[in-house]
Amino acid sequence: MKSALFASGTAADRLQRLGGIVTVIGMVLSLIAMSPAVFGEVLAPVWWALSMTTGLGLTILLVGVRRASAARSRAVRELTAARDSELSLGEK
Repeated sequence: MKSALFASGTAADRLQRLGGIVTVIGMVLSLIAMSPAVFGEVLAPVWWALSMTTGLGLTILLVGVRRASAARSRAVRELTAARDSELSLGEK
């Protein structure tokens, strides 16, 4: 069973949602990794690696935007071609 978040929309929309979620998680992890600068504690170095998920989320988000724009461009081309073929048939 699909979750409600990913139930509707195209693959590009789902990629954009996933990218946004991963980016937010990465930002929270970045805040955790930066907390020793404020509180004077010591954290394991793994937190720095985990905070790099922000970049991964942004990459996923950009891939989703690219796929959505390609789908829109393809749809516009198809509509333009269909309109042009209708116009050429009407001239005959």
